[in-house]
Amino acid sequence: MTPATPMPEAAAEAPPSATREPGRASATIQTLLDTAERLFAEKGVEHVSLRQIVLASGHRNVAAMQYHFGSRAELVTQVLRRRREFIDAARNAALDACLAGNPDPDVPALVQVTTRALADTVRDQPWGPDYLSVLAQATLSPQLREDAAPLTAVSGMQRVHALLRARLQHVQAQTLEQRLTWLTHTIVYALAQWCRSHDVHDRRAFDAYVANLIDFCSGAMAQSGTGALGG
Repeated sequence: MTPATPMPEAAAEAPPSATREPGRASATIQTLLDTAERLFAEKGVEHVSLRQIVLASGHRNVAAMQYHFGSRAELVTQVLRRRREFIDAARNAALDACLAGNPDPDVPALVQVTTRALADTVRDQPWGPDYLSVLAQATLSPQLREDAAPLTAVSGMQRVHALLRARLQHVQAQTLEQRLTWLTHTIVYALAQWCRSHDVHDRRAFDAYVANLIDFCSGAMAQSGTGALGG
């Protein structure tokens, strides 16, 4: 007689509510993600233990974190992924509106689309600044995430980048690809720096800052480029 296959360790540790009540399990996951996002933003991803997150979320079962996410890196990935989908939808909608008004948008218009999708989310959503803080940390240290997908691996940003490539054919291809990466990183870091040192709810000051950021990035993208490429 073939022995029964042993239950995987993670499943054995699953809290009863997770197997019998999917709705409750989903609520638990959202609470853990909300708490992780807040603590990661306040203290830094590498300075928050999974136990701290569970206790701060009001749950007692520390094994639930391991069951739902497996590792800190996977938790970071899930924190970013759920917000990234929201922002990508906003970026796609903004790009559609831009193209409806002008089928051949210039570089500043395209940079504005991709920048404002993130900036408006940070300004208008209560979770925006915390998400941005985690995003900036994961951008600087990609090893914090479980997935290896680049931050540009979302449809809205890919569409913007394709249009920028078509607009900037005078820029050498390798130089342009490097600039597209810099564009994404510059937007993330610049907005994160603002949130650390200013009140994001000061809409007038924040919008002026974002407008200046868009001008800066647009000018940098459009330069022909004369320097040798670094490694």
